[in-house]
Amino acid sequence: IDISAGHRVSETDRQTGMTCAGVTIAIDASGAGGLDTGSVAANTWYHIWQISNGTAVTGMFSTSATSPTMPSGYTLKCRLGAVLTDGSANIIPVVQHGKTFYWEDPPLDYDDTSSTSAESLTLSVPTGVSVEAIFNVFIGGTIYTRFSSLDVDDEAPTQTAAPLADLSYYERGSRIREFTNTSGQLRVRSSGAQSRRVSTLGWTDHELQF
Repeated sequence: IDISAGHRVSETDRQTGMTCAGVTIAIDASGAGGLDTGSVAANTWYHIWQISNGTAVTGMFSTSATSPTMPSGYTLKCRLGAVLTDGSANIIPVVQHGKTFYWEDPPLDYDDTSSTSAESLTLSVPTGVSVEAIFNVFIGGTIYTRFSSLDVDDEAPTQTAAPLADLSYYERGSRIREFTNTSGQLRVRSSGAQSRRVSTLGWTDHELQF
C-alpha cells in the first residue's frame, strides 16, 4: 500500500504533527513499514496506520483499529483506513476518495430471502470501527423494507407511519447508506418474505482524523 505525502496529526495527543514524504508499506513485512505483529492472515481486515518515532515517519498494518502494537521507539500514530485480504491473504483492491472507499469489484453479500423479523446483516466493510456502509439492494415482491443502525430502535417498515421504509414494491432496487456497528453489521426488516440481494459498494469512515 502506498501512503501519500502529507502532514497528519497524531491520534496519540491530537496535536503533534507527522510529515510523511510518501512511503510504501508491505503487509508481508514485519514492524515499521509492515505488519505490527504476527503473519498476514486470509479473509482478515487490517487497519493502515501512519506512525512516527518523532523523526522517522512510515506506515504499518494492524488488525487493531485503536491500539496497534507499536515498534520500539514509535509513539505517534494516525489511522488512515483499512483493507481486507482474500482467501490467499492478498489485499483486495479498493479505490479511495478522501474518507470514502469503494470496492473495485463489489461483492454480493446476500442472495437470500427477507424476513418479517429484524435481522443483523454483516456487510463487506471494516470491523473495529463504525462506518457508513454504501450498498445496493434489490427486494422482490410487494413488500416494504427498512435498513437501520443497530443503535436505534427496531421498527417495522410501513407505507404510512414513521419511520416509513427505504424500499417499497414501487421501488424494488436502490442505493442505501447506513451506519454499521464495529462488527460490520446493521439491521434490516421487511414486511414479508421475498427474494433479497445486497451488494456492498464501499463505505465512508467518518472517524478518520486526517
